[in-house]
Amino acid sequence: MLCESKTGYICNMEIYTGEGKKLNDSILSLLQPYLELGHHIHQDNCYNSDKREVRIISTIHDASSCKTEKTNRHTGEEIKKPVSIVQYNNCMQGVDLADQYLSTYSIHRKTIKWTKKVVLYLVNCGLFKSFRIYQVLNPESQVRYKDFLLTVATEWISSQVDKCADPEFSSPNPSDVRSTRAPQKDHP
Repeated sequence: MLCESKTGYICNMEIYTGEGKKLNDSILSLLQPYLELGHHIHQDNCYNSDKREVRIISTIHDASSCKTEKTNRHTGEEIKKPVSIVQYNNCMQGVDLADQYLSTYSIHRKTIKWTKKVVLYLVNCGLFKSFRIYQVLNPESQVRYKDFLLTVATEWISSQVDKCADPEFSSPNPSDVRSTRAPQKDHP
């Protein structure tokens, strides 16, 4: 998933299937629309988790450190971090925000079929993207994500109820509908 760092807006995504593309190819296909535009890319721990040591490769930072507003609780000394780590932490907030929204009010339900899981996840991502766009277009609005989802669900349901009540959209008579099933074959 490729997210914008401030809002968490999902710019691009690819579902990992466990086979097929190599990791490098998957990452490059996500980034393809954004290459050579001067963006800084920060990658989260889905691809590079390492619990013991923190390693960072950067083409935009030197090895300088900066002060943080935190102190070591044992020694009382101010904690310093490499500038690259501080910027990484600030930029990953968008991805963390997207993950938080997608998991808190998820429409995902337990199901055996993986296809249903994928579709529900994609609908969930679409709803989150719509919410982020709504917030950008309506900066004075204080609508919470939960209320936004409730409004969308209410509108979807009421539009379906209205269609059912409209004679133009009513269900056809089953006897008037020609069967689209393959003809039955006689088996000995």
